[in-house]
Amino acid sequence: PDQLERFRREARAVARLNHPHVVTVIDFGEDDGSPYIVLELVEGETLKQRIKRGGRLPVVEAVAYAIEVGRALSAAHAVRLVHRDVKPQNVLIDHEGRAKVTDFGIARSLEVHGLTATGRVLGTTDYVAPEQALGHAVTEQSDVYSLGIVLYEMLAGEPPFRAESQVAVAMKHVQEQMPDIQIARPDVSSSLAAVVDRAIWMSGICS
Repeated sequence: PDQLERFRREARAVARLNHPHVVTVIDFGEDDGSPYIVLELVEGETLKQRIKRGGRLPVVEAVAYAIEVGRALSAAHAVRLVHRDVKPQNVLIDHEGRAKVTDFGIARSLEVHGLTATGRVLGTTDYVAPEQALGHAVTEQSDVYSLGIVLYEMLAGEPPFRAESQVAVAMKHVQEQMPDIQIARPDVSSSLAAVVDRAIWMSGICS
């Protein structure tokens, strides 16, 4: 029942968004007891596939995608909606090179009580904000943190933290300092490095 309600919530929440960088919900409902959601078809690839295919992205391209994802999240936050699973796998790049955010499946409205039990972590640990890794309440800044990690990966070609388990990766977000993007990618400007740092340090619990 929780999963079904989360599914319905995704459809209702994203249907409220009308933004060029958010995958559009066209319809949703149930057919003979089977829930369905009809989404805009985005032909292209995920941002994760783009990174795997070509390695670290040109700086201009990485910044452009980060801006577009940021605008999509800003639109969601304006209606009190936190995505909670911002990662390259949930960013689609269409044939014209535009980024579109998808999969609000664990999104949570800040205006209602969530379905997630206290202490349960939802999200992908490579990109999870420290407060989310600890099972604390998430805010819009949790999405900003995750976007900062995505920007780091676009520039460096890989996420900042690696470990033998997902739990260990999550705890690195809590306990360790972020690696310096200018060490991983020397051609990144100081101003862009500051943007990455700012996104990370704006999270509810600084890593």
